[in-house]
Amino acid sequence: MTGHSTAVRRRRRYPRTHLAGFSGFMHSDGYAGFDELTRSGAVREVACLAHVRRKFVVSLRRRPPCGW
Repeated sequence: MTGHSTAVRRRRRYPRTHLAGFSGFMHSDGYAGFDELTRSGAVREVACLAHVRRKFVVSLRRRPPCGW
């Protein structure tokens, strides 16, 4: 099942109320407001690969040259 919900503001209470009773996998952008939902283990966060890739790109830019 796929769902989408939009709120006027980005506050932690909105995910909590919109997803009350939900259990399963949730694909999201890593917004900290979802942390409360994933703590219990009923909701498992599935990270967006574009966001994961960005972390690798940033870390590669910051590392010193290896001299190869």
